[in-house]
Amino acid sequence: METLLRKVASGVIWSYAALLGGRITVFLGLALAARVLTPADFGEFAMAMTVVSFLEVVRGFGLNRALIYYGGRAESSCVLNTGFFLSLGAGAVLSVGLILTSGWISSFFHVEMVRDYLTALSLYFIIGAAGLVPDAALRNRLEFRERFLPETAAPIIRYAVVIGCALAGY
Repeated sequence: METLLRKVASGVIWSYAALLGGRITVFLGLALAARVLTPADFGEFAMAMTVVSFLEVVRGFGLNRALIYYGGRAESSCVLNTGFFLSLGAGAVLSVGLILTSGWISSFFHVEMVRDYLTALSLYFIIGAAGLVPDAALRNRLEFRERFLPETAAPIIRYAVVIGCALAGY
């Protein structure tokens, strides 16, 4: 019992550390992007990120929670394999759906450049889908310390690419 309590306490600390690290990274990334991009470009980027942030809510379609629940059972390798392909399929649906609707979304905002941002950002959903099963497996085993690096690296990479592209003139 004490071991479980210790794992839970450690998990809470690592989870909040990852959450805090991710939020600080997003804040700093947005601040740097605001400095590097022109106000008009930053506004266009923010419009695209609004749509991406909305879609992030439905990204896993509840699959992550199901994998955490069923991933520790005897047939877990079959469950995890199925979950991986379902996750990639869901990521592909979101990516293709975002690409197909990017024209309509840019028309809604009356800014054509939003289409280009959304097309580039659509890859995020396929890349994120590839990490859903490993994340669920780590959560299932209560190995929150191992989740810290991927949780904090994702926003660092995201904003490094945004700022790098902005500095290169894209």
